[in-house]
Amino acid sequence: MFRDAVVAFMDQNHLDAVSYPESRAGAPLIGANQEPYDCNLAPHGGLPALSVPIGFTADGLPVGLELMGRHFDEETLIALAAGTKRIRTTGASLRRLHRSRRGGLRSGSAC
Repeated sequence: MFRDAVVAFMDQNHLDAVSYPESRAGAPLIGANQEPYDCNLAPHGGLPALSVPIGFTADGLPVGLELMGRHFDEETLIALAAGTKRIRTTGASLRRLHRSRRGGLRSGSAC
C-alpha cells in the first residue's frame, strides 16, 4: 500500500513530512491540461498534504512545493507551511521554526 511505503520512508529517515514540486512544469494557461501536476500523490495514500508558494519562474509564474505528512498530523504540515513563509520573508532556518510532532525542536531538517 502506498501509505505504508511513504510512512516507512518517513520513519527510516526521521521525517515529519515529504516535500516535492507541485508540478514538473510551469503553470499552465487557464483551460489548458493540468496533467503535469503531482498533487495527486497524497490522495492515493489518504495522507494529508498542502501546497505552499516558494517562488516564481523566470517568466514570473508562481512555483509551489507540496508537503505530504503523516496520517492525522495536519498540525505539523501547518507548522511547516508557516515556517516556509517565515523563510521566504525573513531568511530564517526551517530547522529553528519547526516544532516536531515528537515534541520540542528538531535539530535536523524538517523535510
